[in-house]
Amino acid sequence: MLTIRKFRIILGLPKGGDNMKTLKELRTDYGLTQEELGNLFKVSSRTIQNMEKDSTNIKDSLLSKYMSAFNVKYDDIF
Repeated sequence: MLTIRKFRIILGLPKGGDNMKTLKELRTDYGLTQEELGNLFKVSSRTIQNMEKDSTNIKDSLLSKYMSAFNVKYDDIF
């Protein structure tokens, strides 16, 4: 089972944030599809698609997963 921790190790993500700007950029910079990210976060690809279109309605729990998986801060995303 792929966990967020294993995901970060596989991609060799640095410990510091990369000042990424959008949720879609976070995903595509690492070559992930919406379906792959949805599987990692245990949500549907449709949920990922909706959040990439309108990140103002993102749940705190899912935002935390983005921040943890991609090692970014809230200010790096929004």
